[in-house]
Amino acid sequence: MNNRRFWGFLQKKFRHIFCDRRTMLILFGLAITNEIKNVNVAILDMAHDDVSHEIINQILSSEYFHLYQNLF
Repeated sequence: MNNRRFWGFLQKKFRHIFCDRRTMLILFGLAITNEIKNVNVAILDMAHDDVSHEIINQILSSEYFHLYQNLF
């Protein structure tokens, strides 16, 4: 398939996708999410007490945050 035919084929497929609302909903519903996971965080714990350690443990026990660096 030459380059010109390929681009014509690609344009045709994109037109079909963007004209069909159901296809758009499926594509964007699967591809776009507002969920945040595995965010690297650095922690600076100046208190070094039981409460701050408990807060840090709760934050890091979720799948949303990953300890990147522990600042002292």
